[in-house]
Amino acid sequence: MNLFFMPLGFLYAGRWRAALGMGVLVLLLGLSIYLDVPTLPAGLDISHLRLVLGVVAALWAYRAARQAPEGIRPWYSSAASLIGISVLVVLADSGVRNFLYIPFKAASDAMAPALQAGDKVVVQKYGYGHYTILGTRLGTQTPTEPIRRGDILVFDAPAAVPKDNIYLMRVVGLPGDRIVYRNKELFINDQRTRLRPDGEYLLDDGLRPLQRMRNQLDGTAFSTIEDPNKPAIKEKPRDFPFRDHCSYSETELHCEIPPGHYYLLGDNRDNSNDSRYWGFLPASHIVGKVVKTLH
Repeated sequence: MNLFFMPLGFLYAGRWRAALGMGVLVLLLGLSIYLDVPTLPAGLDISHLRLVLGVVAALWAYRAARQAPEGIRPWYSSAASLIGISVLVVLADSGVRNFLYIPFKAASDAMAPALQAGDKVVVQKYGYGHYTILGTRLGTQTPTEPIRRGDILVFDAPAAVPKDNIYLMRVVGLPGDRIVYRNKELFINDQRTRLRPDGEYLLDDGLRPLQRMRNQLDGTAFSTIEDPNKPAIKEKPRDFPFRDHCSYSETELHCEIPPGHYYLLGDNRDNSNDSRYWGFLPASHIVGKVVKTLH
């Protein structure tokens, strides 16, 4: 029981104080994925700590159960109570993840330097109309939270992407905006977004330094990186909905964003599979907005 959910074994053994203490500890460990926590020794993470704690708690509860006196058991140790508590815990956890916040891990360096592969973020789900349970989408509705240029969104892959993945990128264009990407510089409604060069940036692979640029979208300032050895448009764009809203050449593109859609780019501009190649993101694909970064 404790290997499934730590407090259950103590409740079964009639040790409600131990169950309460273990429940608080489990809650704190669960919240740790949403908070900055001290760095653990190399090769360890919170999941390892939970596993060790689960084994220790299981052995402790087993000993407590063997020492429990015979006779009438406390009401909270009955099978019905334990099942009810388990259901409530699962429902509470699902409610938080499906309607409030979820943890998410960057799968690639497409958003470097803001995020590198393996970096964890907290994603706000409420207000974005994306409802799932156990990875299955239950439904969507029009987002009620404002979406601004510069926001980092987590979203379901659009139809033009062959793999069914979840992506994380920055919003650069809203419905009705005119996008121009010319010689690796982005213009929104004829306004420049690049401010100035910002030194060099070295990814973890350490192969060669990349050019870092300082940008601003509305009130959000951020850095992008460019690889001088790669072209502005690295591959032929796919056939995507509203493809006729865009025109391409070897060095630039022009797009007008249709209603109900958004334009997203990775900050690692020359190593990002983004709207330049798969087109516009429908509002119904938005999972949520990054509200906290946990490096």
